[in-house]
Amino acid sequence: MATDIETAACVLNQAQENFDKAWHIHWEEDVIPLDEGKFWEILDHFINILVDEHDKTKLDAIERATMELARRAWTGQYWKGCNIVVNAFDLDDVIDFTKRWDDYKERLFHILFDVVKDRGDDSYGDFIDALPLAGRDIVNKCFDELYVYKALEADIRELELIYDSGLDVDLILHGESYFSSRLKDAIKHYYAKKIKHDFSRDTLGVIEAV
Repeated sequence: MATDIETAACVLNQAQENFDKAWHIHWEEDVIPLDEGKFWEILDHFINILVDEHDKTKLDAIERATMELARRAWTGQYWKGCNIVVNAFDLDDVIDFTKRWDDYKERLFHILFDVVKDRGDDSYGDFIDALPLAGRDIVNKCFDELYVYKALEADIRELELIYDSGLDVDLILHGESYFSSRLKDAIKHYYAKKIKHDFSRDTLGVIEAV
């Protein structure tokens, strides 16, 4: 006979499986890519978080940055120095932001497949996954098929000179960064927290009304 803790563990595992399936359906059928203008606004915010986390320590900086972006989206605010700053975006925006990142990644993969040279399959996939970090101008030039690879790489390297943020372009050129999958993990985590929080608040409201 199962103990209470074993039963609870089974219930928890089943609940997680059910949520994973429901999340997958929601992601595939309901989530749409964010408006491109707002995507680039949130990307600037994300890059600032990424630079802050990378400056602290390079270890797990990308995972921490994606989680921090989703956390700020969920809470609606964050600390900057001694001040609280209210976000111009919410969790739904960051979920759609992640969908747009996936959309860009898929389109760039096909457009640049015959352009990018001297990379194996894994290295090419890592490069494409991180390429949205290069910003609107470079990504749009890729979509317009205006690049040979050396010119694309040169423009990415120039970002270190023109970016006030201090973005390390090796995250784009040489990183195994998994931005897309880490963003998905972060938004899924905070979406579950949001549902739990909203459900608890609504349930409490019903109890208080009774």
